[in-house]
Amino acid sequence: RPIPRRGPVRRLSSRQVLRLEIQRQALKAWQRTRPAGQVDVVDLGTEFGDSGGIARDVLGYERATVCGCELWEPNGSKAGATGFYDEVFKDDARDFLGRPDESGRARTFDVAFCCEILEHMPHDDGEKLIRDMIAHLRPGGLILVTAPLGWMPQGPIDGNPHEVHVSAWDPVELEDLGFVTLAVLPEHRLFVSAYTTANVEWRA
Repeated sequence: RPIPRRGPVRRLSSRQVLRLEIQRQALKAWQRTRPAGQVDVVDLGTEFGDSGGIARDVLGYERATVCGCELWEPNGSKAGATGFYDEVFKDDARDFLGRPDESGRARTFDVAFCCEILEHMPHDDGEKLIRDMIAHLRPGGLILVTAPLGWMPQGPIDGNPHEVHVSAWDPVELEDLGFVTLAVLPEHRLFVSAYTTANVEWRA
């Protein structure tokens, strides 16, 4: 079925607005390095579909396929209803990349969003997820990671037990894995990091 061109309007906090704008500009900078052609996007932990919206804003509907992975079914349903995703899978991000796609082949992608999910899993699991994303990334692809800066206590939200924070992260840890730190916003307890082997001018 045709995918709607616009998702529902949702009130965003200033922290969310900043995060999404940094993601948008990073994706635009990466896109400038790409020849024309299909782009496959995966959003690990869709929540309400904000990153899917960024993918559609920058890459459009004809050029990109966007799939999402969300463990909490109510969030996955909301993300799917935006029309930003070709498909949303109910799955744990830690397991999703290891599962073959519909054709039985290993999942690979050009762009991955991993936004505000590392803090919801033990640190060792988060580091393994980062390494798995790098392993499944196609040459010249892009990984965008956002996470709270340091320890930020949080319990369940709206009945979602997966919202609990169990680990703390620092951008230097991702730099040690080959990422570039795009932004550190102490006032919002937030950082944004990117991984790519492409020659990207981030500040352009």
